[in-house]
Amino acid sequence: MTARSKVIEKSLNCLDFGIASLIPAVGIVFAMVAFARFRFAIVEANDRWNPARLHLYFGAALAALSLLAHAVIATVIYLKVLRAAGEI
Repeated sequence: MTARSKVIEKSLNCLDFGIASLIPAVGIVFAMVAFARFRFAIVEANDRWNPARLHLYFGAALAALSLLAHAVIATVIYLKVLRAAGEI
């Protein structure tokens, strides 16, 4: 069983990495780290009280939103490149 302080620390780190995941391009790596911290905190909490639970879920939501935004932007860029290559 992991100490509660370690779970709280990972929860707060999840929020930090979730915010950092909004950085273009590099944010994909930070999103993966945020999800790893999220998984650690959820698995190790074992239904114990976590005062940083809101931070944990908000960080994971930011990471998911970041991955979705990266995917949409990559798709738009890909379609623009295909359209430009077809007009040459």
